[in-house]
Amino acid sequence: RQFQAGYFGCINHIDDQLGRILDVVDQENTIVIFTSDHGEMLGDHQYFQKSQFCEASARIPFLIRMPEVMGVSREQVHDAPVELMDVMPTLLDAAGVDVPDTVEGRSLLPLLRGDEESIRDYVHIENLNSGYKDHLECVSQALTDGQWKYVWRPMLNDELLFDLKNDPHEMQSLHQD
Repeated sequence: RQFQAGYFGCINHIDDQLGRILDVVDQENTIVIFTSDHGEMLGDHQYFQKSQFCEASARIPFLIRMPEVMGVSREQVHDAPVELMDVMPTLLDAAGVDVPDTVEGRSLLPLLRGDEESIRDYVHIENLNSGYKDHLECVSQALTDGQWKYVWRPMLNDELLFDLKNDPHEMQSLHQD
């Protein structure tokens, strides 16, 4: 609980500082993206940091605010799988600049404008221990489409399958089914 209180205090501080920034930027000419490179287990499944494939570690904040003149509703929530590599192509697309063919990410504008329900079928998640030296279960590869998550833990020769819609806390693996 102390870790959680400290973490939530940090989030509150970030929120306060972002509010100060947003109060002074030109809202009619500024795109704001708030995201993170990983989540925080924060005690879920008895782990901390980004030590697992679980949603607490893998599902990150990814907030976008576009100027109203771009015609993108500000009150949207999407569960479509997106990745950090989508930030640059989204910003280039919004600025009217061609996205180079070598870029693997995809613009989120079609999703935000309602032209598409998803920009990809799944995302790949990889964790290579994150400082848990003796915890082989932390080494994992996973694929998720937002509803289903398949996990392979090669050091344990183990597989997991979660139905995130019906088991959002990933408590019951269905891999045997």
